[in-house]
Formats: sequence, structure tokens, C-alpha cells
Amino acid sequence: MNFAEKTILDKDISLKGVSYIQRNKMKGVTNYKQNQTESPQASESYFSVSGKPRSESFFGSNLTCGTGITFAREYSLNQEDEQQDEFIDLFGQIDIALSLKDNISSIPRLIKVSKKDKLNTIWIHNCSI
Repeated sequence: MNFAEKTILDKDISLKGVSYIQRNKMKGVTNYKQNQTESPQASESYFSVSGKPRSESFFGSNLTCGTGITFAREYSLNQEDEQQDEFIDLFGQIDIALSLKDNISSIPRLIKVSKKDKLNTIWIHNCSI
């Protein structure tokens, strides 16, 4: 999902997989989202997204990101084929994208917060007053 935030614009996300909490149960839904400018709901967290990357020449016409990355572009791994070099270059482009300081989109995700986290401690303290 970090890779998606650095390579896919919000407006170019075409499919999203969302988990949300409803009545103390977590549920999952996959929605087609092409050309929709919607805001995530309060309890939504994305577990996967698909969309058009900014650098189609490197990553292909579509990316699917979740726990891994799926590229729409196919690469030949034959030694005599020049696409082998493109496949190796792909890993360098992935490293460059992941090392970028700024994100080009914002994808809500579920983040585990430690009980010892300072913000959590402040929240628990304020709730007990």
C-alpha cells in the first residue's frame, strides 16, 4: 500500500478493497471506483487498490497493490531477450518509488497502535476523567 501511495494518484484508482467495522465486526468489500471522487468513510481502511500508475512506461498500464504488487506488464526472462534488462530495471524503479519522500495519494489503512503509545495513553487518560 505504501507503493500505491507513491505511484497511483487518487483519481486514477479504479478498484479498491475496503475493510470496515460495523457493529463490532470487520467486514470487507471490493468496489469499482473509476472516475469517482469519494471520501473514505469513518471506519474504512483499504486492504488493496488497483489503478493506473504515473509511470506507465516502467510499471505497465495497471498496478494492483495490497500485501504485494501485481504488474499488468509482462516481462520475458529469456537471456537473449532485451526485456530481461527491463525486468531488472523494474526493481530499481520500485526502490526509487518507495524511497520518495512525498506521497501522491492518501490511502486510509488500519494501523495497530501500541498501548504504550503516547497518544493512546493521553486518550485513555482523558476518557477516564
